[in-house]
Amino acid sequence: MFFYQKIYLLPEFTALENVIIPQMIKGRSKVKAVDKAKQILISMGLKNRLNHRPSNLSGGEQQRVAIARAVINKPNLILADEPTGNLDISSSELVSDMLIKSIKMSESSAIIATHSLELAKKCDIIFKIENGKII
Repeated sequence: MFFYQKIYLLPEFTALENVIIPQMIKGRSKVKAVDKAKQILISMGLKNRLNHRPSNLSGGEQQRVAIARAVINKPNLILADEPTGNLDISSSELVSDMLIKSIKMSESSAIIATHSLELAKKCDIIFKIENGKII
């Protein structure tokens, strides 16, 4: 599963629908998909934003929906490219905490590319690239 700095939520669907769709593609019934999507979005503090379209959500809220969508089917590996790069400091902190927590809860592994030292410190292993070399 890929998780980008630019949020690629489907604009014509609500936050809830954006998290339901990947589950239904995987074969989960709509009833179960709705229930599971509500649970994860509520756990991310989006209880009152379930029926809002991405254009009506803040950047941090959009990123939390994207995290929920990325981890909902418990992928083996999540690739995240600057997941907090477009967020202010407080949203970045919240989103990075949610991302790490969600990765652990879904029992997935992740490779996260980031310039954020704060996010990197929350990871188990850190590789730094300097002048094109891993150090």
